[in-house]
Amino acid sequence: MNKKYFLAVVIFIVASKLSMAQCVASFTISNGAKDTTIFNSTSTGTNLLYNWNFGDHNSSDTLSSLKKPKHYFSVKCKKYNVCLTITDPVNSCINTYCDSVYISTPSLSANFSYVINGRNVIATNASGGSFSKSYWNWGDGHIDSVINASHLYSSTYAKDSLTLAVKNIYGCVSSTKKYFYTGCKDSFAYVMTNNSTIDSFTFTPWSNQTISHFTWTINGGSILTNSNQNPLVVALTAAVTYNVCLKTTDNHNCITTWCKTIDLSTGISNIDFVDNFNVFPNPTGDKININFNLNKSDKIDFTIYDVTGKKLFNTSRAYNNDGLKEEIIDLSKYNSGLYLLEMKNQTKSIIFKKIVVSKN
Repeated sequence: MNKKYFLAVVIFIVASKLSMAQCVASFTISNGAKDTTIFNSTSTGTNLLYNWNFGDHNSSDTLSSLKKPKHYFSVKCKKYNVCLTITDPVNSCINTYCDSVYISTPSLSANFSYVINGRNVIATNASGGSFSKSYWNWGDGHIDSVINASHLYSSTYAKDSLTLAVKNIYGCVSSTKKYFYTGCKDSFAYVMTNNSTIDSFTFTPWSNQTISHFTWTINGGSILTNSNQNPLVVALTAAVTYNVCLKTTDNHNCITTWCKTIDLSTGISNIDFVDNFNVFPNPTGDKININFNLNKSDKIDFTIYDVTGKKLFNTSRAYNNDGLKEEIIDLSKYNSGLYLLEMKNQTKSIIFKKIVVSKN
C-alpha cells in the first residue's frame, strides 16, 4: 500500500472519531409556570441545531427546535420518553440523548382527620392539592364517595381501618390508610381507705368514650344508676368476696360491662398498705418511676394492662422492711395510648393508676 495513502486514511479515521466526540447531547428537566415542563439543553458542540421529541404523540407541538423549550403535557399521571437530537454542522456530528419524565399534578396528597365516639367515626377530608373525587373505604365492606364521611361500625370493640383515596380531573390518585379502635371499652379503678372499723372503697370509672349511662352493681344487686362519671364511694364491711361490676352505655348505644373481684374473706379490714404513692413522668414516652412509702414488709405485684384488659407486663418484688421504695418499669416498647398500672400486695389490697404513653 502507498505510504501516503495509508497515512491519509489514518488521519481521516482519527479526525472522524474526534469530530464524533465533539458533540454530546444532554438536557435537564424542571417545572415551569402554568403546569408546563422546561427542558434545557446542556449539550456540547458548535453551532448546534436542536430537534426535540416530547413523546406525547397526540399533541400538536410534540416537536421543537429550541434550545430551551417549554412543553405542556395534556395527559397527566403518565411517564413520557423525551429525546433530544443535536446536529453540529461544523464538525458533521449528530448525537441523541433520551430521558423519561413523569407528569403529575402538584401537591395531590390524601390525608384526613377523624373523631371517634363509641362505634361512630366522623372523618374530615384534609387532602392537599386540587381533587375532584373522594373515596372512603371503611374496611368492613362499606364505601362512601363524598368529601367528608361518617360511619357506624357494628363491632362492640375492634381495631378498624379507614382508607381515603382522592382523584383529580387528570386521573391522578393519592391514598392514605389509618388504623384506630372503635366501640366502647370501659373499666374502673378502686382504692380503699380504712376509717375506724369501716372499709370505705372509692370506685372511679375509666372510659374511652362519652358515657350517657352508668349502672353499678355489687354481687348482682343494683346500687347506683346515674349519668355522670363521679366516683362511687361505698362501705364494704363483711368478710366475704365482693363482685363489683360497672355497666356503661354510650351515646351510640354501645354497652360494655367490667367486673372486678374484691376478696375480704380473710377478715383483714385495714389493707391500706402504702402512703405517698406517686407515678412519674406521666405521660411518659419511656419509663415510669413508682415511688411509695411501704407501711410494713410486704411482697408487691406490679402489673400493666392495656385498654382491652390484656396483661402486658408483670413483676413481683419482696420488700423486707418498710420505708420509701422505688420501682422502675420500662414502657418504651408500647404504642401511644392509655394503660393501667396495678399494684397488689399479699393480702390482695389493690391500687390502680392510669398511665399515658406518648411517643410525640
